[in-house]
Order: sequence, then C-alpha cells, then structure tokens
Amino acid sequence: MIHVATQEGLIGPEHLKARKLYRALVKHHKAAACATCKSYPKYGSMIIAGDFFEHIRDIAHTPITPQDFFKLQHAGLIALEEVTPRMVRMVFAEFVREEPQP
Repeated sequence: MIHVATQEGLIGPEHLKARKLYRALVKHHKAAACATCKSYPKYGSMIIAGDFFEHIRDIAHTPITPQDFFKLQHAGLIALEEVTPRMVRMVFAEFVREEPQP
C-alpha cells in the first residue's frame, strides 16, 4: 500500500508559493543530480548538506519564506529530520511506501 499525500490542504491563492515550491522540490528529488543533496528514490527522501534554506530557495527559483516551506510540513506533504547540525533529511510522504501490516 502506498501512502498518498495530496496538496488538498494547500487550496487557495495564499498557498500558491507553497504549491509551486512543492512541485519544484519533487522535480529536484526526481532529477537526482545535485552536488548539495542526495536523493534516495527508494525511500522517498533526500539528504541536504549545508545551508538547508539556502538550497531550498535555490530549488524554488523564486523568493520564498520559511513559512512557505513550513506550510508543506503542516499539510503533511514532507517531513524533516536533522541528521547532523549541517545535514537534513527531507521525506516526501507521497513517495514513502508503508510497511505491510502483519
């Protein structure tokens, strides 16, 4: 079974930048060709080294605020985990496979 998170929680013009950011992050994750981060498609995640928000802004190609990014977390589209103080794991809920229940 695959858990599918949608952008339903991001309806309306006030969430436009967050939706665009999410699409850019997914595209970047699928491209898997970046010196700053490493994608792990099997696990639906990528690990970002260095300045996390600077890299997110680079991916977005548009000015964003941390609030735009945290809307994605609040909507359940992504989850963040600090691996080290300079490394963050970002997990995309729509690409994570749930383990079968016994």
